[in-house]
Amino acid sequence: MKRAKKHFKQQLLLLFVLFQVLIWGVAYYELNRSYQSVLNEANIRTREQAQMFAEYSSANIKRVNEVLLDLRRQWHGDWKEFSELVKYRQEIIDDISFQVAVIDQNGILQFSNLSKPNDRTDLSDREHFNVHKRSPGSDRLFISKPLLGKVSKKWSIQFTRPILNKGEFDGVLVISVSPDMFTSFAKKINANGLITVTRDNGTVVARFPATNFEKNKTVDVSPFAGEGKPLSGNYQRFSHIDGVERLLGYQHLPEYEMIFFNGETLDNILSPYWQNKKNIIIFSILLTGVSIFLFLTLLRTFLAKHQMQERLIERDEILRQSQEVGRIGGFVFDFETGSFNNSTNINSIFGISPEYRQDYEGWLSLIHPADQLREFEEMREVVQCGSTFRSEYRIIRPVDGKICWVNAIGKIERSQDGKARRMIGIVQDISDRKNYEAELTKAKEEAEAASVAKSLFLASMSHEIRTPMNGVIGMTDLVLDTELTPEQRDYIHTIKTSADSLLIIINDILDSSKIEAGKMELEHLSFDLSLALNEVIKPLGVQAEKKGLELIMDIWADRYRFVTGDAGRLKQILLNIIGNAIKFTERGEIRVHLHCEPAPDQKVRLLFRITDTGIGIPEEKLHSIFDLFSQADNSITRKFGGTGLGLSISSRLVELMGGHLHVESQVGVGSTFSFNLLLQQSTDNRIPLADQTLPPARVLIADDNASQRQVLALAMQKWQLPYLEVGSGNEALTVLKQSRERGDPVELLLLDVHMADISGFQLIESLRVEGTVLPKLILMISGSAMDDIKTCRRMNLSHLSKPFSMVELKRAIQNTLETKPVFTGNGDSGGETTQEGGIASLRGLQILLVEDNKINQRIAIMILEKAGHQVQVCENGALALEILGSQTFDLILMDMQMPVMGGVEATINIRHREEQTGLHIPIIAMTANAMDDDRELCLSSGMDGYVSKPVKSAVLLHTITEVMQVKNI
Repeated sequence: MKRAKKHFKQQLLLLFVLFQVLIWGVAYYELNRSYQSVLNEANIRTREQAQMFAEYSSANIKRVNEVLLDLRRQWHGDWKEFSELVKYRQEIIDDISFQVAVIDQNGILQFSNLSKPNDRTDLSDREHFNVHKRSPGSDRLFISKPLLGKVSKKWSIQFTRPILNKGEFDGVLVISVSPDMFTSFAKKINANGLITVTRDNGTVVARFPATNFEKNKTVDVSPFAGEGKPLSGNYQRFSHIDGVERLLGYQHLPEYEMIFFNGETLDNILSPYWQNKKNIIIFSILLTGVSIFLFLTLLRTFLAKHQMQERLIERDEILRQSQEVGRIGGFVFDFETGSFNNSTNINSIFGISPEYRQDYEGWLSLIHPADQLREFEEMREVVQCGSTFRSEYRIIRPVDGKICWVNAIGKIERSQDGKARRMIGIVQDISDRKNYEAELTKAKEEAEAASVAKSLFLASMSHEIRTPMNGVIGMTDLVLDTELTPEQRDYIHTIKTSADSLLIIINDILDSSKIEAGKMELEHLSFDLSLALNEVIKPLGVQAEKKGLELIMDIWADRYRFVTGDAGRLKQILLNIIGNAIKFTERGEIRVHLHCEPAPDQKVRLLFRITDTGIGIPEEKLHSIFDLFSQADNSITRKFGGTGLGLSISSRLVELMGGHLHVESQVGVGSTFSFNLLLQQSTDNRIPLADQTLPPARVLIADDNASQRQVLALAMQKWQLPYLEVGSGNEALTVLKQSRERGDPVELLLLDVHMADISGFQLIESLRVEGTVLPKLILMISGSAMDDIKTCRRMNLSHLSKPFSMVELKRAIQNTLETKPVFTGNGDSGGETTQEGGIASLRGLQILLVEDNKINQRIAIMILEKAGHQVQVCENGALALEILGSQTFDLILMDMQMPVMGGVEATINIRHREEQTGLHIPIIAMTANAMDDDRELCLSSGMDGYVSKPVKSAVLLHTITEVMQVKNI
């Protein structure tokens, strides 16, 4: 194939070269022929024109000579009589002559028709006088060179004959002829050419274009004059007069010793040649281009065809090799003849020799007996009405008795009457795939079993760990409520703090395990975004205040307040990130920013950004802080504690909620964690606070924290309230005084209680001492500063506890401007409702506690009895069913894992009984299992609530309150 390709390319290249030689050979021949043709035509033309020029000039010379002879016969010395005769004769040659003169034997002008009779001009120095004087016996016509006449003052050629008196020289008769006599006719036949008349000695007699004859130009006429030289011909030369190369035609008149030239410049002569040459070259180039295009097209066509052939060969080889590698073989089965033709790979797959029976029965005999009937039925169905055939079956190889799996795929070809003619298809050995599928199935079953075992282990470990933890935490809570010495209280508080830390670690490990196992499931419930954020940030504000940090809420969520999602997991994410920011920040502030953007399909995108002024994270550690059990530096664990699970869990929770957690940090400057979540907007009939317009008021912001002032200023801009801002109490006093003096007093004062120079209370007291009418004001205080809260209540001052949200701020401003005192120290939206007040209405409940663990029983009884409830205890679900058969209770606290009968089974039985009675007793699950599956199992079995061990008294009592309130609705 390669040799044929090379041979074809050589032949094609040779053909191309020959074609180019032909094109340019013809072009060269045509150019040479054209050149010679143009030159030959010019030679003939100039030579013939020179002959015509000479003949015309010879005729004029003869005319002049005849006049000379006639006038000489009439000259007798009487100039008056001769003058009249000259006038008559001159009319004959008036077109060529302008002067007739007679010179005496001494060279003195005796007569001229152009001069006065007494004008005796000396012409003895003239050539045309001396030539006759020196040859007195010669009577011949003489033609002079051009000269400037002394009488006529014109350039002229002198035609002369001697005047003889009795054979002696008696003077010269002269006829002056203009040089135009020679050139006038020639200009008509060659107006653009060169006309020249010379004497045999080379003197130029006449020339067109005209030149200055005073210079007495001479030219070399040796090639034209002399013995043996042709009288007519052509010559090519450069003119030394004007330096132009011409082609000359000439005619020699030896009787007058004159040569007549007619010439054309080579440029004029060859101009048709140059145009023809240009056309021929362009045409040749075009032919060359066309031939190159055809050559390349032919070459590409050949190469494409050759490449296609190579690809076909390569494809056939690849197909053959792939069939060998993939254990695939082709076959054709003819239904009419029953013949079975196949590729060699079929023999290898089926383990048969080429001499094996190649028919339907032979193929059927190779199929495993368990698959023969099925294959026979499938083949018969396809032959009757099908178009394609596909089946997997086993074969028994005759060569080694091995059982193999094959996959047969075929297409039925039918005749025009619909009868099956043949089947064309392939067979693939799929034994390895079948073995692999069997291994995968086995591995899948083992993995599922391992996953079940892991889930059971996690549930068991959660239960086993949380059960004793419930005792530790519950008992410490109860002990802290008793009378203790300071030292004892410190010891118990240390135990509780350690237990809480251990519980957080356990929860983080379980969350991480659930995420890694793909068991983490998110809730999709409607919740109040502002309330959820307050529940996280308010307690963290207390932690920040204890470290002297400012926790700023730059949160704008009032327009999209109600959303659908997992509020618990969102709070967990924020708790981790903001908690870390507080942990790793020694001074400065933490700013929590939330911006909401509308999204398609009634969704909202939440953009969170938490910025701190903490220690920062080295750039090389940024990529690893989201890894499990990873922190930026081992020294962090020693100094600050922690497992390194919080950020990892938060990152994975954000991803589960459709977002991405990102961090930017600079060592010594601080860090910024940002993430976004896409949540569904919840349908809620309440009017968003963002859509409510605030009453107009001039606002003064007084806070020594620049970031807090910035957030408040942005809020005023958004709510279109005119404002001023100052960074100290003294500045606030100055602004208040100046505004009153100019008749534009401040109407609302947002005042920070703790500033560097004077406190907010001192500022108020100063204004009261001065007798100044106080503007409406809102004091911004720390959430944990109970003394400040009591002072505000005592002075009847509206206040906001830091950190506060924009919803709280707007509601506080609205109520204050409407002269409604506002106390928002606990983050609620209305009055202050205490936990004790909420539970008071539920005192005296009859509660059945179903719990097998003695310690857990004791803790639950103490919590419930302290809250004013009566408790009866049983140790398993079966005993609970017996007791419920004879007694009634307001509420059941049900443990999940108990001997004899667990909590789920007991609940199902209780709900089944209630179907007969129509009653419903609330059941709250108490479980040490922390898996989402357990919670769902509890709720799906009919339980009304769920608390996780270790049980905290506040959580348990709050859950009881919620469940009982739902029952009473």
